[in-house]
Amino acid sequence: MRSYSCKMFRFIEEHLMDSPSMLRLRFHGKTADDFSYEEAIDQIEARRKSNGKLEALTSHPLFIFPAVICAEQASASAVAEFHASLISDEASLLDITCGLGSDTFAFARKAANVTAVEREPHYFETLLHNISVLDLTNITPVNADSAWWINVNRQYFDVIFADPHRRGEGNRRQYKFTDCAPDMTQLTPLLLERCGMLLVKASPMLDIMEAAREIVGTEEVYVVSYNGECKEVLIKARKGATISRATAVNLSNSSISVFSTNIEDVSKCGILLNAEQSLESGWIYEPNPSLMKLKPWDSLCRRFEGLRQLHTNTNLFFCEQLIKDFPGRIFRITGVLFSGDMKRLKGMPFNVISRNYPEKAEELHCRLRLKSGDKEFIIATTRQNVPSRDSRIILRCTKES
Repeated sequence: MRSYSCKMFRFIEEHLMDSPSMLRLRFHGKTADDFSYEEAIDQIEARRKSNGKLEALTSHPLFIFPAVICAEQASASAVAEFHASLISDEASLLDITCGLGSDTFAFARKAANVTAVEREPHYFETLLHNISVLDLTNITPVNADSAWWINVNRQYFDVIFADPHRRGEGNRRQYKFTDCAPDMTQLTPLLLERCGMLLVKASPMLDIMEAAREIVGTEEVYVVSYNGECKEVLIKARKGATISRATAVNLSNSSISVFSTNIEDVSKCGILLNAEQSLESGWIYEPNPSLMKLKPWDSLCRRFEGLRQLHTNTNLFFCEQLIKDFPGRIFRITGVLFSGDMKRLKGMPFNVISRNYPEKAEELHCRLRLKSGDKEFIIATTRQNVPSRDSRIILRCTKES
């Protein structure tokens, strides 16, 4: 296992808040006694790019990134902890695509034992170092190609986790299973013979139902968001299972929101707002990014009494009452804006949301000559079940949460 200089970690700590590009200029061509300035600056850049999302790892000053790009590609600590919440405390787990190890380490803090397979020698050396730094004694590291290793080993695991590599030539993003390494459409049947439960992390760009069809034995699909951005589709599969559930998971560093529904409710229109309903007061609801991906609108409307969808093509909802535990953003309507009202908004601080409306949010913001806002919002949208001349509407709102 490679050792790292104490002077390098001291350099990283001293310059953590400095610009990596400026540091590269300052130390270009210079040499240190027992470490590389270039390598140390790479560690600073990786820590800065992780921007708090890998706090469970970067809180350890001796933690090492095998490459800068890992800071962008690795599961956020909150996401990795969600993955670990799906397994039992006594589980034996195989991670066939270890990489930086964010998921591996989260699983190791929950499972009885973890086998971590990593094929790249440099990544593997870094993995050995980080296992020691994090003092995780229940991880067995393996330097091998995962598909080969699975074929030659007959060991059975309670859980197998796979996060296929999704970068092509020139670091281009891939999202289809057949373009990733390993190809999970080919490997899944063998993996299901070696485990009780298979978890496959996939691109958020994947069509949910297509992904479920491609991974044989899919039982449930999770759409996972972190800090307001959809990050992944996570597939849970078992041998012989058929898909029955879809779950939207919305995470931050301090909270989690979960909404589960039957798979038949995915992409199903909600209960529409009736023509007589006034929008001069009440609340507008914008579902979180995971729900936006699933679109279980009928199930959502039935879960929350009085919630109504504004339009079949508008993923915004209205309710006369405040729904405090709604899984998304909530806006209190303070009025309907007409053409005369719009002129008086010039120079005022507003954020703009445009949904199913002829003008984009940026265009409206520019045309109305607004300043950037905080809690005050303009929501431009279209409602259904009214004459076409009255269907487009602009609401003035205050953000509740």
